[in-house]
Amino acid sequence: MTRGAPALVIGGGIAGAAVAAHLAQAGHAVVLVERSDGPHHKVCGEFVSGEAALYLEDLGIEPAALGAVRMRTVRLGAGRAVATAPLPFPAFSVSRRRLDEALLAAAAERGAEIRRGRGVRSLAPCDGGWRADLDDGDAIRIFNDRGAMDARAQVTDRVPAGVVWMRDGWAGINTLTNGGRAVPEAAAKAFPGGQAAYEARVEVAFSS
Repeated sequence: MTRGAPALVIGGGIAGAAVAAHLAQAGHAVVLVERSDGPHHKVCGEFVSGEAALYLEDLGIEPAALGAVRMRTVRLGAGRAVATAPLPFPAFSVSRRRLDEALLAAAAERGAEIRRGRGVRSLAPCDGGWRADLDDGDAIRIFNDRGAMDARAQVTDRVPAGVVWMRDGWAGINTLTNGGRAVPEAAAKAFPGGQAAYEARVEVAFSS
């Protein structure tokens, strides 16, 4: 589905979470979408230079508090040859599982909206902005001044962008309309006993 947002960050890794945290800290509304639904290990560890550690500390993250290991040397190997040298600056190695979660928490604490367990199906220019289609299954709230209802989103090319289509019979659907049929009277009379189509302007938001 699509949803209007001044800033959308796709991916909650180190870069994405840090960008979301800084945008939120600067007062911007930002939504971050992360495919994983919870903490997870990654194959690589993370090398944190002294400069990078300062950036983390700026977001209130102390590498040592995450169990980071201090690195003092660098070792290179080629065949049987090995070369070791001291690092010319302080550095750390830390688990990506811990670091990524700490950065996501920092973004959330600063006001970023974190949406986990959802991926982005496509991204394309649209009306001077960008349209991001998310995976199906998002819990959403459809509402206007008359009422509101909850539903699950399904993205499809059969429905134009900016349009929400719902089958008749959804609980709460009639509270959103003014009761006026969107089809001609003659068409409604052609199917006695059935439900006519109704329309209304609505807003769509993620439902927590």
